[in-house]
Amino acid sequence: MTLAAIWACFVGVHRAAIALAYYGLDRVTFELENPLGWDDNDIDLTAIMHALADETMKMHESVFGPDPPPPPPPALSLLVANLEKSGMRKAIAQKKAARA
Repeated sequence: MTLAAIWACFVGVHRAAIALAYYGLDRVTFELENPLGWDDNDIDLTAIMHALADETMKMHESVFGPDPPPPPPPALSLLVANLEKSGMRKAIAQKKAARA
């Protein structure tokens, strides 16, 4: 084997290795372009979202107990309840009837 033949094999192997390295780098950059998609190698946002929701519910239950607190009653309901309690609603209704 001559020196030229050995050199040709050596150059050919290096060219193949460089081409393979560039191809691998191209595939890596393709996967890193969109890490939040639906491919097998992408970040699983659905699992992260469910884990965050579970942790939030655990923190909520540790503070408020298993059931959320009831919503506060509207201001108008409180006003009507207080008027009923004090008997003022009847008096207002009688005054309105007397005017009419």
